[in-house]
Amino acid sequence: MIIIIAVIIGIVMGLLVPYNLNAQTLQYIAVAIIAVLDSVFGAVLANYEKRFNLVIFLTGLSTNAILAVALTFVGNILGIDMSFASVIVFGTRIFTNLAKIRYHILDKYFEKKYYHNPKIEVKLLSEADEERKELDEEFDFDLDDVTEEKE
Repeated sequence: MIIIIAVIIGIVMGLLVPYNLNAQTLQYIAVAIIAVLDSVFGAVLANYEKRFNLVIFLTGLSTNAILAVALTFVGNILGIDMSFASVIVFGTRIFTNLAKIRYHILDKYFEKKYYHNPKIEVKLLSEADEERKELDEEFDFDLDDVTEEKE
C-alpha cells in the first residue's frame, strides 16, 4: 500500500513541479534511467530467485546510475560518445534479466497447471500403458524382453 501511495505522490509531484531539461542534461538523464531500470529488473529477478537483498539493490542502483553518468561525462570531456557503451551494456542486462523473469513466471504457471496435477499425470501414464499394451498385442512383441536382452 505504501508503494502505491509513493508512486501516486511521485507522479503528482512530477506533474506539478516545473523542470527544465536542456539538450546537455538529457543524455545524462537517459543513461541514468537505463541504469536504474537495469537495477530494478535485477531486483525483480533476484526476488523470483529468492535471493533479494535490499542493501545490494540500493547500492547497485546508486552505483550503476553514478557509473553510467560518470562514463558519459568523461566521454563528453574527451569528445567520445560513451553513452552508447552504457546503453549497450545496461540494455543487454535488462533484456537478459527480462528473459529470466519471463522464464520464472512461465515456469511457475506451467508448474502449477501441469506438473503437480496428479490427475493429468495418472491419465497420461495410463494412456501410455494402454497404448503400449495395444502395440504389444498387435505385433506380438514385448518391450520388456528386449530391454532384458540388452542388459
